Amino acid sequence: ILYTGPCPNQLLMPTIDWAMKSLKKRRFALLGSDFIYSHAAHAVLTDAIEARNGSVVFNDFLPLSAFADVTRLMTQLKQLRGT
Repeated sequence: ILYTGPCPNQLLMPTIDWAMKSLKKRRFALLGSDFIYSHAAHAVLTDAIEARNGSVVFNDFLPLSAFADVTRLMTQLKQLRGT
């Protein structure tokens, strides 16, 4: 694997810390493109969120060509807001 930018933990840990501290968020939805970086990022994020007593309530990947699926996923995410 060759990363040409920051590794997921270098980029995402500060974001999770900020969301949990500044926004008081504990529930997270993870949505990414279906390729290796997103899978690695979701694994790192899930571990970090759970270690901080948060939860991942949605975890999905979209094929890069799946524009039609975005509507379906947005509907699912909106439904999660009410729970």
